[in-house]
Amino acid sequence: MRWLRNFLIPILLCFIIFSIQPVNAISFKWLTKIGKYADDVPITNTTKVHIPKTFKYFTPKPNQIGLYLSRQSNNLYELSLSSGKVLVINTEKTSFADELLSVVKGLQEKPHLFVTEDVFFEKYDIFSRLEKIENLSVVKGDDTVFHTQRIKTIDGFERVIQFPPGLTFGVKSSTEIDNAIWSMAKPLKKDYLRVISLFDPDDLDITNLFNNAAKNVNITFDKILKNSMGFTLSHLKDKIVFIVGHIEDKAFVVQRADGSIVAKFPISILDQEAKKYNVTLILLGCEATSVSKASGFVKPVRDVVVAQRIEKALKAENYGQMLSALATPETPMIVRSAVADQVRLIIEISISQYLRTVGRIFTLTYRPTTILAVAESGLFPWLNSLVVLYVLSIFTFKKTWRQFKQKWPTPRTNPPGFQSLLYQVLRIAVFIVLLPLFTALIFLWLYFGITWWLQFR
Repeated sequence: MRWLRNFLIPILLCFIIFSIQPVNAISFKWLTKIGKYADDVPITNTTKVHIPKTFKYFTPKPNQIGLYLSRQSNNLYELSLSSGKVLVINTEKTSFADELLSVVKGLQEKPHLFVTEDVFFEKYDIFSRLEKIENLSVVKGDDTVFHTQRIKTIDGFERVIQFPPGLTFGVKSSTEIDNAIWSMAKPLKKDYLRVISLFDPDDLDITNLFNNAAKNVNITFDKILKNSMGFTLSHLKDKIVFIVGHIEDKAFVVQRADGSIVAKFPISILDQEAKKYNVTLILLGCEATSVSKASGFVKPVRDVVVAQRIEKALKAENYGQMLSALATPETPMIVRSAVADQVRLIIEISISQYLRTVGRIFTLTYRPTTILAVAESGLFPWLNSLVVLYVLSIFTFKKTWRQFKQKWPTPRTNPPGFQSLLYQVLRIAVFIVLLPLFTALIFLWLYFGITWWLQFR
């Protein structure tokens, strides 16, 4: 049975290497086209101005009119109405907000304003303050439309970008939108997620509820009491942390059944500690965004609902699904750009670890700046397979090299020195390229041979 022992060694190595999971950075299907407007009845455009397809085929609801706002020059903005009329807003003498409001006030119908992304982010503060415009959508260059929602936060009112129902992103640039779309499509790395549940340990019902929902990633209040919140966050470096609890007076408050306060964690201090240790916080407490600039819920929410959302979120396949599981139309949530930045960092760390492992096997070197570019190319699944085959080829090298030399022998008549060297280099190079194929064929032959032997012996 010596041959079987020699065969099991490479199989064991194969399983070890396959356990090193590369980041799948190919999936971009989720969150790529959101909220496309389309209808069968086009609106006739009587002017020569450029109207994007998204707006051209927009059909207003009853008692509604569509407006498309774009830049014409530094001080001139073009406002196209779905009725076919075109207006020009000149901000050289009057303010942009006053000019836009004067147009809106003169309309008999409710406006649905479409704004190009460059104008929207340039005038972000103005659009956030404008309460007269209830329906506002941002149009990207590829005609993708993002709805917006005006929400009151700690900084006053903000225009947040709506993704799936209930999930909104507080982004303030085109780059942040692209980064959010990119990161939300990435596979979820559960090793980088933690839940801190701040509830009275004597309340076994709520404690068990979150222990069952978050399981081994849950950090309970009694564990924090043994050390401190700062110590806990220092051991959660580079992670995304959900903090669940009751918010009162701009702090997470742990209360006993009689109403007495056991502990108080000011959110401002939590933000400082998290920033110090590069921890991204998502505050899952009532109206968290009204007291913090971190991601969190906009409205009041029940503990039981939060536990259900966390349990669903931890089963998600990617970060977009995870956040969508937490946010619903009933429990809307604002996600800050820090979450997308953290996802990007997590992916970079994961890829770096994988490349270091591959580098140890093959003595490879790489530049950290090229990590994400390589990930986007989709080479990692192929690289993983090649690593396995080249490692397994160690055990088949003698046999494959002997067979290769028989198929490609050294010529009997020796050519001149340089030609002979070139011939040998070319032969070895071809062998190295074909080595994984030879190895795969040998192991396939062994696999089917053993299967046949076990079946018919």
